[in-house]
Amino acid sequence: MKRSGVAAGLILVAVAVSAFAQQAAKPKPVSHDLAGRAQCLMCHGGTMEGIPAAPASHADRPNTVCLWCHAKDAAMQTKDPKVIPHDLAGRDQCLMCHSGAMEGIPAVTPDHEGRDVKFCGMCHKPAG
Repeated sequence: MKRSGVAAGLILVAVAVSAFAQQAAKPKPVSHDLAGRAQCLMCHGGTMEGIPAAPASHADRPNTVCLWCHAKDAAMQTKDPKVIPHDLAGRDQCLMCHSGAMEGIPAVTPDHEGRDVKFCGMCHKPAG
């Protein structure tokens, strides 16, 4: 095999690994019926044998945010969140700029209405 063929093969492997890594990073969608099960932590609180507990990173998250990521049709499942293109030092109040009032700065999308700024970093990560 020529060097160009090896390089092309390595590129294909790298692309496949990258795609797999992105897919693996998505939260697992709910695999059961949700009727009568609005209180996720009743079962996923770590006390029911055989039912996976919510991870420690979810400790401060209320039941009302579970489906933002874990619903099969959630934006987190269907598209990739935009990266934060700027430094976050001194900029922890996202809505100060992203409220739609500042020209040239994108406002949060309508499906984010009512979400507290403390949840922005769940999906949006700084570039690099």
